[in-house]
Amino acid sequence: MFHVEPDFYHAWQYYARALKQRNSLLKSKRNLSLQDLEPWNKMLAEYGEMLHSQRSGIVEQWKVYFEQDLKQLLPNLDIQMEYVPGFHTELGLLHDLSVHHQKDLDRRYTEYGPHRADLRLKTTLGDADVVLSRGQKKLLIVALKLSQIAMLHACNKETVVLLDDVTAELDLTAQRRLIERLSQLGSQVFITTLEHESVKEHLHDLSISYQLFKVENGQVQVVVQ
Repeated sequence: MFHVEPDFYHAWQYYARALKQRNSLLKSKRNLSLQDLEPWNKMLAEYGEMLHSQRSGIVEQWKVYFEQDLKQLLPNLDIQMEYVPGFHTELGLLHDLSVHHQKDLDRRYTEYGPHRADLRLKTTLGDADVVLSRGQKKLLIVALKLSQIAMLHACNKETVVLLDDVTAELDLTAQRRLIERLSQLGSQVFITTLEHESVKEHLHDLSISYQLFKVENGQVQVVVQ
């Protein structure tokens, strides 16, 4: 967020400060009235709504890149990304803070706000973390990361990609899809693997240039090919 939406950082700083102070009050004092918390509620609402607006816009942009990576890495799956803002946007954050005042007093922390926001990934069969295999989950996480990289490139940011144990949990077809996608990033890419012969075959078949290094006993050596 900080890289693609510069104003987000300042809004988050103000929001985080107000949230910390409000939670401190909730923990240290009992029987706080709604009026007692009004200054913090107003600040949380102002900057919280700002954060939500910026996040919503970024997530909509992200979805475009994410769907492109999904088509390449998991072409047989329909996965939807859902942004959960952490409060009822139709009524506003100030409304939630006011209506749920007693709940916050009982729990001694702030229940609603963008600090409670989340991303949910769903398939036609249910939540992705429940129905996907380990290999599919790995590719899904990679798709999330690579789509963020694509967004950074769209903002003229340069990236370096590090991916450990690239072949783990993946069959040969999935390995090739992933390696091909990595080669298209326009980034410098470092990958590690215990199955270097398999990776070398993919790189050769895809006509991708590379430099091989060997790590042994803590020493890195260039492999002459």
